[in-house]
Amino acid sequence: MPGLVNRTEAVKKPTHHQFIPGIGHLDHGAEPSLPAGRGGKKNCDPPPGTRDGSLHKMKASSGIVVVMKWITAARSWGPKRPGVGNRMAWTPKHLSVAGWELIGPAA
Repeated sequence: MPGLVNRTEAVKKPTHHQFIPGIGHLDHGAEPSLPAGRGGKKNCDPPPGTRDGSLHKMKASSGIVVVMKWITAARSWGPKRPGVGNRMAWTPKHLSVAGWELIGPAA
């Protein structure tokens, strides 16, 4: 069952946590599961040498393009602006299976 933790704990595993403004950091204990039938195969791995905090364009299966930042320590992609009520980060594998694709560096 999800529970609240402090920011220090949440940043250790951002793929397992969500930040909800006015409430705090919620620990889900694992990455989010994907609905059955998801089988995307696009590449969401960052290029070698990608700098921590660098911004990149990611395209969802719906076609919407979102700018995300690379979090080297967690080997995951996080939102450009944290605190939007969603997960703090997602692994490249999770995004790929969910149908996302890395487009390239944001201008």
